[in-house]
Amino acid sequence: MPGATLGLVLFAAVLHAAWNTLLRGGSDRLGSMAVMNLARGLPGLAGLALYGLPVPAAFP
Repeated sequence: MPGATLGLVLFAAVLHAAWNTLLRGGSDRLGSMAVMNLARGLPGLAGLALYGLPVPAAFP
């Protein structure tokens, strides 16, 4: 397995563990979920603005 692939897989695992830790550790789960979704949504909107929607063939 190439080093970059392994690095991305490990990074995804760390992000997943951090997500679960933040949700379990906080007393306000709804607030924690809102902040994390905002943190994920803003880069997604930036990517949408830069690259546009995927081609229609990608949706199904």
